[in-house]
Amino acid sequence: MEDSQLKADRPNVRHLVERILSLPNLSPDANTPNSLLDAYAEFADGNDHLKACNKLWQAAAQALTAVAQQRNWLHQTPESRHAIATRLANELNDPLLSSCFPAIKSFRDNAELDFMEDFQRKSALPRARYFIERILSQLEPPPNNHGKE
Repeated sequence: MEDSQLKADRPNVRHLVERILSLPNLSPDANTPNSLLDAYAEFADGNDHLKACNKLWQAAAQALTAVAQQRNWLHQTPESRHAIATRLANELNDPLLSSCFPAIKSFRDNAELDFMEDFQRKSALPRARYFIERILSQLEPPPNNHGKE
């Protein structure tokens, strides 16, 4: 599924990755930045779509975990991710955020079952990206960032 629009979007994704990297204690394994960037690279280059789907899910899961950790919300179980997304969507009064969770989850499911066609992955990707960006926008900036933004 090589896509010139995805290739052109890489600088924006890199900016998102840089924002993630500036966060303290993002997660126990801190793979979100690499997962997000790798997923976009895989989709843009038309490489292993199952690997890309898994990496995109990992990025979303890590972003949800980071927000939950900062807010002292339950986040240790896979089921809690949906609860975190729903809670944030309600808190922010953002029905689009809530409706994007199934898109993210479909990437996780596809990584295991390989049921999505190219057009389905391509149409779900903007919702997945919105979801991740919106979740990340809720993270508090790191303390003592010494003037860095």
